[in-house]
Amino acid sequence: MKHFLIIMLVFLCKPASLFAHIEQLFFLQGKLGEKNIAMRIQREDNIYHGEYFFLNEKKNILFKGPCEGKDCTLNVFTLNKATNKEEVTESFAISENSEHNWTGIWKKGDNSAQIILRPIDVKTITHKFADIPFIKKVDPFSYVRTADLTFTQVKTKKINGLTVVWLKENFSGVEFFRIKKGLAEPALTELNGALTSIHLNNVEGYFWCNSAFVEATYKFGHSISFLNKKLLNINTTLVSDCHGTGAEAVADNLTLDCENGKTLALENIFYVGNDAIPEVNSGEWFTYRYNVFGAFIFKTLAELYPDKFKAQDKQCNYNKVEAWQFPQWRISDKGLVLKPYFPDYLHCEIKEEFLIPFAKLETYRKKDF
Repeated sequence: MKHFLIIMLVFLCKPASLFAHIEQLFFLQGKLGEKNIAMRIQREDNIYHGEYFFLNEKKNILFKGPCEGKDCTLNVFTLNKATNKEEVTESFAISENSEHNWTGIWKKGDNSAQIILRPIDVKTITHKFADIPFIKKVDPFSYVRTADLTFTQVKTKKINGLTVVWLKENFSGVEFFRIKKGLAEPALTELNGALTSIHLNNVEGYFWCNSAFVEATYKFGHSISFLNKKLLNINTTLVSDCHGTGAEAVADNLTLDCENGKTLALENIFYVGNDAIPEVNSGEWFTYRYNVFGAFIFKTLAELYPDKFKAQDKQCNYNKVEAWQFPQWRISDKGLVLKPYFPDYLHCEIKEEFLIPFAKLETYRKKDF
C-alpha cells in the first residue's frame, strides 16, 4: 500500500537524518501588529527562507532573504502577471536576541507594524486534537495551525448498521468522514482517531500546497469500498499541483480494522502461505509475494476469467505471474478486487478490475469480517 497520507506527512514528520543539511530551524509565534501569527524559518546552505500564517487565515505566506549575524531581511515575493516577474510585496527586518525571541518591523507598501515572536511551546497550546495520532507527529508550526480547526457536517448515511457522517473542514473545504454510531467503545474512538488523522493530514496538505499568493490545486477525494463492524476499506484519490511542480494524480487504497483503527495489510486479511505471516516490506514478505502470492492470484484469475487470460503480446501484459505479485487491491461486498501491477516506466493504465469472490478465498481468511 502506498502512503496515501501522502504529501505533507513526509515533510512534517521527517526523521532528524533528513534535516542534516538544514543548519538551523526556528518555530515561532507571536504578534504582527495586532494579529496573531506563526512562523517557520530555516537556514539551508546560507539561505534563510520559510513561511508564516495569520492564525485566523491559516494559509502559508512564503518568504526568503539574507541574514547577517542575528539580523535578517526576509522578503515576500509575488508574481506580477503583467511582467511575469517576482516582486517584493512585503518584508521583515527582524533580529534574534539572546533569549531566542525575534523582534523587528514588518512593511507592506506604506503600511508597517511591529513584530514580536517567541519560540513555540506546544505544551502551552490548547489543541482540540492533541490525542490524534497525526497531530502527535507534526512539527510545532503545523501544531499551532491545526489547534482550533472546525468542521461542518455535510451529510450522513447508514451502511451495514453503522451511521457515517461526512465533515468539511471550514478553512480548506477538505471533506472526510467519521463513524457516528454502530460501534462500541473503545473501537469507535480508536477508529475515529485514525479517520481524523487522515482528514487532518489532508487539511495540512492543502495548506502547504495552497500558499496565500500562489495558485495551486489540491483535491482530495475518497469513497468507501467496504464497511461493516469489523473492516473498513477506503479508496482515495489526490490530484495536486503545488508551487508550480506540475500536476500529479495518485490513487490509493487503505484498509482499517474497525475494532482498533489499525491499518491492515492484505496478508492480515487473506494469506495463502504456509509459514508465519511476514512483516510487510521484509525480505520474507517479498519472497512470499514473488514465490507464492503472485502465482496463486494469477492461477485463480486465469481459472475465473479464461477469456481474459489468453496469450498477450502487448507491452502491458497481465497474463503472467509478475503482474500479480504486487497488485492494487481493495475489498468490496463481493470479494477481493484486483488490478495488475506494472512498473511506472511502462506507462500502463489498466482500468479493468478482476474480482475473486469471497468463497474462493475462505480457506485463506485471516480476519473474521
